[in-house]
Amino acid sequence: MFTIPGLVLIVVSGSIMAARAGMSMSGLNWLTLSLIVFAITGVIWGAILIPLQQRMIRHSKQCLESGTISKAYRDASRSWAVFGIAATLLPLVILYLMVTKGF
Repeated sequence: MFTIPGLVLIVVSGSIMAARAGMSMSGLNWLTLSLIVFAITGVIWGAILIPLQQRMIRHSKQCLESGTISKAYRDASRSWAVFGIAATLLPLVILYLMVTKGF
């Protein structure tokens, strides 16, 4: 909830700066590809990672009661690690595109 205003500010201010610099926001170029990857990262967080986190919290309470780590918690944790790595690496792709402005 606290990061959403920052995300909106990044997209809006970036779009305004690109327009002022005369950069095209139509067609597939480094800027539109960066925005697409940014959106994919947001979808991974909103649709996958946050629900997985909530599931892990719910299962961790059960693990505390039973004293063992359940298979459901391990599965959720493994999935969180995989998608968390993707959500961490995708912004590096965005950084690369923004620095090199390759196409």
